[in-house]
Amino acid sequence: PADAMRPEPPKQGKHIWLDHHLPALWKRLRFSSKMILRSLSREKKKAALIICGIAMTCGMLMVSFWFNDVFQTMAHKHFDETMTMDYTLTLSGFYDHSAIGEITALEGVEAAEGFLALPCDLTVGPRTKTVSITGVRPDTGFYQLKDQNSRPISLDSGGLVLSSNVAKALAVQPGDLITVKNLLIDGREAQIPLAAINEQLLGMGAYMSLDALGQTLADKNLINGIYIRSGADLGRAFDDMS
Repeated sequence: PADAMRPEPPKQGKHIWLDHHLPALWKRLRFSSKMILRSLSREKKKAALIICGIAMTCGMLMVSFWFNDVFQTMAHKHFDETMTMDYTLTLSGFYDHSAIGEITALEGVEAAEGFLALPCDLTVGPRTKTVSITGVRPDTGFYQLKDQNSRPISLDSGGLVLSSNVAKALAVQPGDLITVKNLLIDGREAQIPLAAINEQLLGMGAYMSLDALGQTLADKNLINGIYIRSGADLGRAFDDMS
C-alpha cells in the first residue's frame, strides 16, 4: 500500500537535440536553463500548447493597440477632414436664410452656413434604408466629400451623394435612380439619381445641394440648422439666444 501511494516517478532523462548538435552552446547554459529545456523536451505537446497560448495572448494585445490607432485615424479623417465645422446648431423649426445673420453677428464667429436635414426613406427595389439627407451649398466650406479615389465630389449636379455603407446596403452605383420619401414634410416623394458615392468611414450619410433638396422634397430657401466655424466658446451666447 505504501508503494502504491508514492507519486509517479519522473520520466527518465536523456540527451536532447541541443546537447547533441550544439555542445558549445549547451555548456554555456546555466544549470537551471538546462533543466527547463530538458523539461520542455519531455512534455512536447504541453510545451507546444503553452507556446501557442503565449503567442495568441501577444497577438490579441497587439490587435488591441492596432484597433486604437484605427479608431483614432477614422475619427481624425471624419471629424477633421470630412466635417470641418466647430459647431452644429439645430434650429427648432424651418427658417429662411435670414436666420444666419443673427449667428454671424455673434462675436467670435468666423463663418456660418445654413443647412437642411430631412429624414428620408431611400428605396431601390426591395431594399429600403432610412437616413438623414443633408442639403448644403455646392461651394460649402464645411464638408469635404471625396470618392474612393480621394477625388472631390461636386454637388452641382443636383443628384444624391451617398456614403459608401449606405450605397452598399442599397446595392446601387452612380447613375441609378433612388426613390426618396420625405418622412418629415407631408410625405413628399421623388426619384433622384445617385450622383456619386462618398467614401465615409463613420456613420451613414446622404447629401444633396441645398437648393436641389429644397425644390425636390421641401420648399425653397428653407434651413433647419446652421454650421459654424469659430475658435471661441459660444455656449453662453447660444444659451442667451434660447
